[in-house]
Amino acid sequence: MASDLRMNAEMEETDGEIQDILRALANGFQKVDKIKEPNRQSKQLEELTGKMRECKRLIKEFDREIKEAESSNPPEVNKQLNDRKQSMIKELNSYVALRKTMTNGGNKNVYLFWWAKPTTRGINQKFVGSSLETFKKL
Repeated sequence: MASDLRMNAEMEETDGEIQDILRALANGFQKVDKIKEPNRQSKQLEELTGKMRECKRLIKEFDREIKEAESSNPPEVNKQLNDRKQSMIKELNSYVALRKTMTNGGNKNVYLFWWAKPTTRGINQKFVGSSLETFKKL
């Protein structure tokens, strides 16, 4: 898509780096899913978290570059660049959500659910309700 847009060399380089990281994240999460050993899985998730931080930094840099070039670009090009940035953000956010799901795991929510007594009132009732909602989302 970068070739469809009018980008300066700096933007193209940043865009390429972001795309490389997003591909690495996709491959990394596929690997994590296959790892059965919790320690190795945790280490892989830490590495992916670092890549996500780097991707976020690069997206912010890309946004800064868009704003710098905004005055010299026609409005439709600015819109396309901003749409490109939003697409990157959505993809990164999907990986952040996936990491949270994998880090928290479904088992914690099940244990939290069984902790609460069905006859209690107040905080535990709210706790059970929120645990059920989290569980349903998974």
